[in-house]
Amino acid sequence: MKLVKSISLKTLGTLALPLVMFLAMVIATASVGKVGLYVNAESMEEILRKSCMASLIAMGLSVQILNGRFDFTGGINIILSAYLAGHIAQAVGGAGSIPLYIALCVVFGILISMLTAFMYKILRMPIIITSIALTLVYESVPRVLFDGKGTQLFSDNYLKVLGFTPWVFLILLVGVLLYFYFKDLSVGGTRARLLANNQMTAVNIGINETKNLYYTYLFSGALFGLAGIIYGATTWIQPGEIGNLSTTSVAFSNIVPVYIGMFIGFLSYGWVGVLVGAVSIQMLNKGLAVMINGDVSGYYSMFFGVFMMLFWTLSAELNNIKKLFAAIQMKIALRKSNLHAPEDPA
Repeated sequence: MKLVKSISLKTLGTLALPLVMFLAMVIATASVGKVGLYVNAESMEEILRKSCMASLIAMGLSVQILNGRFDFTGGINIILSAYLAGHIAQAVGGAGSIPLYIALCVVFGILISMLTAFMYKILRMPIIITSIALTLVYESVPRVLFDGKGTQLFSDNYLKVLGFTPWVFLILLVGVLLYFYFKDLSVGGTRARLLANNQMTAVNIGINETKNLYYTYLFSGALFGLAGIIYGATTWIQPGEIGNLSTTSVAFSNIVPVYIGMFIGFLSYGWVGVLVGAVSIQMLNKGLAVMINGDVSGYYSMFFGVFMMLFWTLSAELNNIKKLFAAIQMKIALRKSNLHAPEDPA
């Protein structure tokens, strides 16, 4: 009975955010007479579909952030993987271009990520400085290769399907399995977390820092490559608009689900928290788009700032919050025991 109650409370806690966000957006859109544009099958499918790429990007970022690295190359990794794979797949053409594009996106994602890890290792500079410098280098590649021509895979008769149902959900499933294996099942993931928490102690007990560095970047690169599959199939990649760290927004605009996943993670698995966060943010974006009927980036930036401030405030007080809930639960238990205690016959 206690196990069932614990599972029920954790499930309710995990699903609370998307439920609250959905109800808030229903009320908000109803207040302007547009609830019908928000609550319909097409909108819900769009929310879930867009959550797939956001979740993959968030999981790729999470792999690095949970291991103490704030890497800026994630955005250009996604774009460059899709750009290179897209040009090669379109040159081949036909139905065979679909598996080729999928495979190449993942391969390029891993190669770019491993190159970043290699440069970080040999330069021996902080990851923030190294990743910013490498981002500027990577951003120049699309303007040099293929005569600087962009890609519009959403107009390709074969490759455009990768941006729609059911492909996006199948790609997300592969990403979730990779993330779950790395974070919750693999020895390498555990060792990486030990290095992030206390590097000196972890090295002293025999953990190979270099090996785990490449291990971590292998998984983040694969996740960014999977995100690149969807990104390339849904976005017009224009090399002329890539530069001056503009690509960082592709990754870090999806960082909110990472922190939501970290916060909800103690209630469930990390990947569940990331998915819940991604769906919640897409609910917000869709609701704002329906209400405003235009660009919502300014409103999202405002929400992002407020969210991060609240998140870090709650995170700083997380231990105190846990102690408060524990004290409340103890008081409730004591009250119940007093109610059921036998009365003194005297």
